[in-house]
Amino acid sequence: MTVTQDEWNNLKASATKTIRIDGEDLPYLDLGPREAPSLIFTNGALLTADFWKYQAPVFAQYFRTIVYDYRESGPRADNAEGFTADLTDIIEQLDLAPVTIIASSMGGLFTTRYAAEHPERLNGMVICSSFARFPQRLMINVGLVGSYFLPTRVLASRSRVLVCGDRDKE
Repeated sequence: MTVTQDEWNNLKASATKTIRIDGEDLPYLDLGPREAPSLIFTNGALLTADFWKYQAPVFAQYFRTIVYDYRESGPRADNAEGFTADLTDIIEQLDLAPVTIIASSMGGLFTTRYAAEHPERLNGMVICSSFARFPQRLMINVGLVGSYFLPTRVLASRSRVLVCGDRDKE
């Protein structure tokens, strides 16, 4: 199953919802049958839900599939504790447990933290290209400086192409 950019944009437009967490509305995609087993995707830093555009529609044929973007500001942004708290709240408020989590890069960091805190709420997890602790603050600051010159969404769209290749042109 190949998804074009237009098909992905249409899917996002029809499946995007918001959830109120810690005083902020966070957008997420809710795909697939509600009664199916739950699956949630967490992506790497500077990436958006678009990172999963080739995987989410396929998994949504068999799973309730949740894909979300990280916060860009506030006390829960740019720290592992905040990202873990958001993941916990999303799983809890959407009643996804027991859940399977697929995580890439930074997403694996707080997925592992979530698993350590709530092992009974997991069916399983797949973690790829990740690390055991949050990057040094210097690296985060480098990313934040870059975001002053380019909006985070622009960085994220370019990062997907750099990480995944431009599959739309393949």
